[in-house]
Amino acid sequence: MSAEILMPYLAKYFVTTMTVRGESINIPCLFRGMLKPSFWKGKPGKAYTEAYIQVVLPKVVITFIDNNANFYEISKSFPDIKTIFIQNGIRTISSFNRIVKSYNYHVDYMLVHGSAIGKHYHNYLSGQSISIGSFKNNAISNLSSIVNN
Repeated sequence: MSAEILMPYLAKYFVTTMTVRGESINIPCLFRGMLKPSFWKGKPGKAYTEAYIQVVLPKVVITFIDNNANFYEISKSFPDIKTIFIQNGIRTISSFNRIVKSYNYHVDYMLVHGSAIGKHYHNYLSGQSISIGSFKNNAISNLSSIVNN
């Protein structure tokens, strides 16, 4: 989701995209995930993600799905991998209703729209929040030139 917006910034690196919403499935990683206890404890998404990371061995994992509790647990399982989420949309207090507070939740860097929402994320997980505004809006260099053309 939104990976195409990020790719120009990562052009000099080897990048792979893991889909987590069923767009595609890496069958070997799925089978590997089925061997994990978390798969059989009702967390197949977490098991699949861990299996995928074990195969790819990334240095950094980035997501635009900033309210995914499975993502918050990657740092616990893989402490040497940096994790970054980029806030994808407007968040209200009710946006956090699905997230259960846990000491296991950590993201190295939370790139958020503003400091207030960054502070609110700290109620649910640890990590450094950095206010960047909207990543998608920041990708548009000059809106007036687009409107005037």
